Amino acid sequence: MYHSLEDEIGTKYKKLWLYGGTGDYLILNDVVVNPASVDNLMFGIKNVHFPYFGQVNDAVTADKLTNCKDNTSDNTAANCPENADLGWYIKLTDQKKVVAEPSLADNIVYYPIYKPSSKNNLSCGSGDAYICAVDAECGTNISSRFPGNPNKHKGEECYFVGTGVLSKLVIHGSKIYANITEKSENPNKDDLVVIESLGAGTNTFRSSWRENF
Repeated sequence: MYHSLEDEIGTKYKKLWLYGGTGDYLILNDVVVNPASVDNLMFGIKNVHFPYFGQVNDAVTADKLTNCKDNTSDNTAANCPENADLGWYIKLTDQKKVVAEPSLADNIVYYPIYKPSSKNNLSCGSGDAYICAVDAECGTNISSRFPGNPNKHKGEECYFVGTGVLSKLVIHGSKIYANITEKSENPNKDDLVVIESLGAGTNTFRSSWRENF
C-alpha cells in the first residue's frame, strides 16, 4: 500500500471503518504482473470491537482480507456485510490501481483509479482516470448512479474523467474535485476534474476519527 487509509463511523452499526486501496504507485503503467498472482483492491475493513478494545491476533493467526466479503460482482447490494462481518473488498481488473487515499461523504467512499494504457506503452501516467463510488458499509459499486455518467466507457463500470493520474479527491458541497496529470473531460479546464457527487450536498471536512462517548 502506498497511501493512507480513510476512516469513518458507520451509520448502520456505529462501528469504526477503515478504507483503502492498492496498486504499485512507483510503476503505474506496469501491465506485466500476472493478474492470477496479484489483485489490486478497493476495500473497507471494520473494527468490530469499536468503541471498546479487543484482543488482536498475532501475524500467524490474524484475520485475512478473505474473511471479508468479496463484492467484486455485486451491484445490487445483495452481499452487504452483516454486523459480525469484518468488511468487504472489490477486485480491480486490467492492472488498475488506486492512486490516492479515498474520500468519504454521505456514507459513500470515492476512489481515484488509474488504468494503464497498453502493454506497449510504459510511459508514466498516460492511461485512463476513473472515479469509483462505493457504498461505504455495503461495499457495493454504485458508480452507475453518477449524474451525467457516460456509462460504460470502454466497458468500465466506474466514471471515466480523463487521461492521466488523479490526485486525492476533494468533496465540497455537491461537487467532487481533483487535479489530473494529463487531460480532464472538463470542458472548462483540462487539468481539473469536476463532477457531481452522489451525496446530499453537504460539506465534509474531517480532522479526527475520534468520537465522544
